[in-house]
Amino acid sequence: MFCVPAQAEDPPSTSTAPSCPLGVLKCPKRPLDWSQCKKNDLLDFYVPGLPTEGDRAAVAANASARAVQSTDDHHYLFEGDAELGRLDQLLRADKIVYDSETTDYDATGHVRYQDRSIHSDDQKADDINSAPLRRLDG
Repeated sequence: MFCVPAQAEDPPSTSTAPSCPLGVLKCPKRPLDWSQCKKNDLLDFYVPGLPTEGDRAAVAANASARAVQSTDDHHYLFEGDAELGRLDQLLRADKIVYDSETTDYDATGHVRYQDRSIHSDDQKADDINSAPLRRLDG
């Protein structure tokens, strides 16, 4: 959910706020009115300080969770406060299934994702790198 502020309404005539006098070519902007915007929990998970530049393909992924299982050297199951990060990308979920060979993942539960251009909060997310597809389901 995104919120866009509205322009404040015209001030009442008894206000000391600047108005647009007759004959003025450029009127002063009214202040933004955020009163219509409700609290947005989306940014409650935001982690500051992640890099804003760099080549993701040149950096290894880091992962952590309360429990980790692996069937072989490439397939991992992270459960409980699972985190998968690579450069500016940070994926957090209740459960993440990850393939380190292809870097494909499937995240379920309370999924939070952020990178240099997006912040998202969903129930399910997956990424198939062989086809340029990232799907976030809310």
